[in-house]
Amino acid sequence: MTEHIHFIGIKGVGMSALAIVAKGLGYTVTGSDVAERFRTDDSLRDTGITPTVFDATNITDSIDRIVIGAAYGDDNPELKEAKRQNIPILTYSQFLNELSKQKKTLVITGTHGKTTTTSLTTYLLRQAGKDPSWIVGTTEISGLPSHGGAGQGDYFVVEGDEYKRAANDLTPKFLDLTPHAVIINNIEHDHPDVYPTFDNFIDAFRRLIQHVPDNHTVICNGDDATIQDLMREIPGKAYCTYGYKTTNNYHIQPLASHTSQHQQFQLQHGDDILGPFALQLQGQHNVYNATAAIVMNLTIGVGEDDIIHALPTSKLSSADFKPSASMAVSRSLMTSLTTPPPCG
Repeated sequence: MTEHIHFIGIKGVGMSALAIVAKGLGYTVTGSDVAERFRTDDSLRDTGITPTVFDATNITDSIDRIVIGAAYGDDNPELKEAKRQNIPILTYSQFLNELSKQKKTLVITGTHGKTTTTSLTTYLLRQAGKDPSWIVGTTEISGLPSHGGAGQGDYFVVEGDEYKRAANDLTPKFLDLTPHAVIINNIEHDHPDVYPTFDNFIDAFRRLIQHVPDNHTVICNGDDATIQDLMREIPGKAYCTYGYKTTNNYHIQPLASHTSQHQQFQLQHGDDILGPFALQLQGQHNVYNATAAIVMNLTIGVGEDDIIHALPTSKLSSADFKPSASMAVSRSLMTSLTTPPPCG
C-alpha cells in the first residue's frame, strides 16, 4: 500500500519541490496552503497535485505522515488536528533527508548563488545522462522540467538551506541532510531573524563542515575570506577550492569571448588546463557559480568533454544571486605564486 504524505504549506518553493519528488517516487501526495495563488501552483498541478485551503477536515485517517513547512506552527488548524490524531509529523528537511539519503546527496550551500549553482549542477548531470533527482529553490528555470524531480540515477542534488528547520526550531535545515559532497559558494550574513550576528551565521556553516564525513569532498570558494578561516579552523576535511586566486585547486582563468552571448574561461587544475568553458549567464559571480557546478561534476566522475558541450546550452535563472563584496577579486589575488596539490 502506498504511503500517504500530506504537506502543510505545500505552495512554498522548497515544499512544492519536495512534494513533486515524493509524487515521482510513488507516494500518495496531498497538501494545503493559503487560498492565494502562488507561483508554484502550476508546477504542482502539472504533477497531479491540487492544493486545498488550510482546514482541519483535510486531515483524514488516510494520511500516514505530515510534512510541515517552517512558516507554520502550533496555531495551524491542520497541525492541531494531526497532533490530535497522533499522526507522525516531520519537518521539510527531515523528510528531504529521508528521500535523499537513499542516493548520494550533493548539497549546494552559501549565502548567494546556491539556486543557480544547484540548477547548473543538475543540468550538467542530466546532460551527461546521469538522471539525478533534484530540488532547486526557484520555479524560474528554463533548463529543467521543474524545480523538483525524481530521477533514476545515483545522485540527488539539493539546494541546502541554512534557514531554521521549523517555526520553533532554529536548527539549520542543511544539518538534517546526509551529504555525499558539499559546495559552499560564499558566506555573508543573512537571515537576521534567525542569526542576529554574523558569528551566529558563520556557526551554521561551521557545523555543516563538521557534519560532513572526513573523506567526503567539501568544495569551497577559496577566494572567500570567511570560508578560508573555517578551513583553517577545521583541518582534516577533504577540501577542494576554486576561484581566481592561483592558490585554489581549480584556478579560474578568464578568456576572451568570441561571442557576445557567452563569457569564456578555463580552469587550471594542477598541471592540467580544463576547458575552455562557455557560459551564457553573465557576470563574474556566475563564473563562480558555474565553476562550483563544474568541479562538483568532475568530482563525481562526469567527463570534461560532457561539461564543455553542455554548459553553453544552459539558460538557467540567476535571479537568486546578488553579487557580494567577497566576489570582487583584485588583480593581486590572481597573481599568487603558490599552487596547491590537485584535489578530486
